[in-house]
Amino acid sequence: MVRGETVKPKDITPPRPKPTQGVQCSQAPTVRTDPKVKD
Repeated sequence: MVRGETVKPKDITPPRPKPTQGVQCSQAPTVRTDPKVKD
């Protein structure tokens, strides 16, 4: 159980700072698509 929990935060920690630009680019298009779909 401890290993499973450690893998979760570890996977989220490295991809957050590393793909900082990727996350921002993904959020920008994602937010634009959200309002477009709602409209």
